[in-house]
Amino acid sequence: MSGASPIVPPQPLRVLQIIWLALVIGISTFLGFVVMSATQPPALGEVRPMTFSTLAMGLVAVAVPMSLIVSRILTNAARQQIIAGTWKPSSESQPDQPLTLVDKLMAVRQTTLIIELAMIEGTAFFGCMAYQTERHPVALVAVGMALVVMILKFPSAGRIGWWLDRQAKTLADELKLQQASRQS
Repeated sequence: MSGASPIVPPQPLRVLQIIWLALVIGISTFLGFVVMSATQPPALGEVRPMTFSTLAMGLVAVAVPMSLIVSRILTNAARQQIIAGTWKPSSESQPDQPLTLVDKLMAVRQTTLIIELAMIEGTAFFGCMAYQTERHPVALVAVGMALVVMILKFPSAGRIGWWLDRQAKTLADELKLQQASRQS
């Protein structure tokens, strides 16, 4: 895999895209419901507390980088397990066939993408509930930011191919380092 990008298996890629779509549609649908079911807007000059709306903005600001950090930690741990030969898929769809490196890495990416999106989606749901409670536009800004980040994480074939290539190269480098440390 060091020369050319690995071929992205179409079925696992489609599963990633369906998961992504389901999470984005879920929050979009709830956002639509919350906005459409809004009671009367606040009267001109009425001051409403922004406690939850402000908290929603803060949660988005924390959740986005945390989702990347958690994803990186999980990916590094999975790579180490793959090197050690102790990595096991969370569920075996084809138990009779041995998994290739690409299969293993696709399973890792599926898990990490779900976790990344779920962390961001949780803050978006909180933002929707904050808007439903306080009717303050700041909450909608938080939801919008979360949705934009989720949309930008679309698992295209090019993105997943790049990720697989990067992980395969990192695995190869880590194996070389491990072998070099054993020889010395």
